[in-house]
Amino acid sequence: MLKPGAPCSGYATEQDRSEMSVLKRHRVPGMPKEAYDQVADSVADSLASAPGFVAHHAVVDDGVLTVFEIWDSSAEHDKWFAENVKPQLPEGTPDPETFEIIRTMTPR
Repeated sequence: MLKPGAPCSGYATEQDRSEMSVLKRHRVPGMPKEAYDQVADSVADSLASAPGFVAHHAVVDDGVLTVFEIWDSSAEHDKWFAENVKPQLPEGTPDPETFEIIRTMTPR
């Protein structure tokens, strides 16, 4: 599992796959920054205390609001997201993409 501020974790092996952290990429076409700010502000406390939550970053990528989150597991993210965020998103918002994190490096 990823721990913020931990030293380099090295390479994951096949047996580590059930325990791998994930990066979730949410792209919300057409959502203005102000609408994102409202949603983010409304879920900030819940997100900070959510089991498995590690980090949240938001950017505008080629004109599209994009959120990157790191979680200990996809299941933890999906449960929290379905209960807290999805009801606030415009209909037709694409589901987030999931990427297994195979290595992380942080300052020592």
